Amino acid sequence: MILEVENLSHVYDFGTPFARHAIKNINFSLKANEFVGIIGHTGSGKSTLVQHLNALIKPSGGRILLADEDIHADKTKLKSVRQRVGLVFQYPEHQLFEVNIYKDVCFGPLNMGLEPDEVALRAKEALQLVGLSEELYNKSPFELSGGQRRRAAIAGVLAMHPDILILDEPTAGLDPAGRDAILSQIAKMQKAVGNTVVLVSHNMEEISRLVDRILVMSAGEIFFSGTPAEVFSDTEKLTAAGLAPPPIAILMSELRACGFNIPSGIFTVDAAAEVLTSLKRSEKREKGAEQ
Repeated sequence: MILEVENLSHVYDFGTPFARHAIKNINFSLKANEFVGIIGHTGSGKSTLVQHLNALIKPSGGRILLADEDIHADKTKLKSVRQRVGLVFQYPEHQLFEVNIYKDVCFGPLNMGLEPDEVALRAKEALQLVGLSEELYNKSPFELSGGQRRRAAIAGVLAMHPDILILDEPTAGLDPAGRDAILSQIAKMQKAVGNTVVLVSHNMEEISRLVDRILVMSAGEIFFSGTPAEVFSDTEKLTAAGLAPPPIAILMSELRACGFNIPSGIFTVDAAAEVLTSLKRSEKREKGAEQ
């Protein structure tokens, strides 16, 4: 395991009348090269949880092990932890500050003390991974679209070569085209780099298309977990967590209830299209046989 979370809890305003548990008794682990989704309704504790994973927040209880070492055991190593576990916040484009996106992406590697040639190599590699062409490198962030700025901000974290990349609601505020472009690049990047990616989202369709495993959060706890097929097939637990399956899964379930021969576990548009196309072909063959 590359990262292990053991009995993690965090209490805001501890010791005051306003104390409240944001997360409690969280246990899970991440494997190398794994793509994990975290879902939950607003206020379920998703953002608080992921901010613990790179030591931005210190737990009230429990611990986090990165490569078998407690990330808070040695304060002098916190900078290294944050380089190895990269966190991209919601609306990260608001943190772009350099005159152009190339210099912004170089900022992290420069602060790591890398040689200029290595910094340049990493910056160009990261910008290519997120799908930004060289003609945009000298553009100010204000000259780019919202989706392009978002990708530039992600590139800034990628350039530090994190072992684990955490993306907190990476498509928030984007139009459908921008969302699709970001998600497509994230999927390509994960396959190309092979690092561990954690994607936080409240969008069931986004999660269903990308991840290997899903953690469902509710009231500051991991309510249940499993593969996308396992999670989205359990409508009772999803409803209890204040969530709903992807719309396509609901449609497939309704068609199945109407008597159509549709297997369970269909929750993406591509899978649904394949099943419906297959049904149409079978129907044509049956009609042809009858004639």
